[in-house]
Amino acid sequence: MFYLNYGKAPLNDVRVRKALNLAIDRRQFTAVSTLGLGDAASSLLPPEYWASNPAIRESYDPERARKLLAEAGHPNGITLTAVGLPDQAWQQRQEILISMLAKAGIKLNVVRLAPAAALSRFFKDRQDDIFISLWTGRADPTTTMAGLFGTKAFFNAGQIDPTEGVLTRAIEQTRRIADPAKRRQAMHEAQEILHKEALFSPLNFETQIMAHGKKVKGFVPNLLGKPRFHDVHVK
Repeated sequence: MFYLNYGKAPLNDVRVRKALNLAIDRRQFTAVSTLGLGDAASSLLPPEYWASNPAIRESYDPERARKLLAEAGHPNGITLTAVGLPDQAWQQRQEILISMLAKAGIKLNVVRLAPAAALSRFFKDRQDDIFISLWTGRADPTTTMAGLFGTKAFFNAGQIDPTEGVLTRAIEQTRRIADPAKRRQAMHEAQEILHKEALFSPLNFETQIMAHGKKVKGFVPNLLGKPRFHDVHVK
């Protein structure tokens, strides 16, 4: 995903953020970067997850992206700076995205750093527009939303709520509700705000392939991106 610093220009303009999202062909990106072993993303949450909002769909429209940039005062396009990771797989992803964004008039300059340095530069120094990385998920979707978009959250580089509190209240509402059906609806509403405001750029959900020998018992995969071995044993 793209973490966005919408606390400063030019990504403090929702039109620029929407243009960025419209410039990404997620299906093509996923097909090339994962060899087909992934799914294009329109949300923070994978479609099989209980809180995912199936109504949200990101579209690919570079011409519309150019028009939005022009409306935002960038008729000749725009240059954004990004922080990325340096290994071969991430460099491939970055090159694909650089090429796609260029078609919509967005030039992406990527600085590649080791993970600790990349995190420090983007989330502490806050001198760049985008951080290209992943989010491994959390045990509860409210934790994910608050951790990414809370005004005091480390992963919110801008440290603001550009919706003037609407998103903050929506996330808090997901925390207060106990009834599963009502909580799911609250989750959907919070995701709709994120989509409408384009506060991040979802890219894809990558399939995790895990293999183990026949003697390994009790291993169960999960959606957290981190394997758990609590009940694993060898028989």
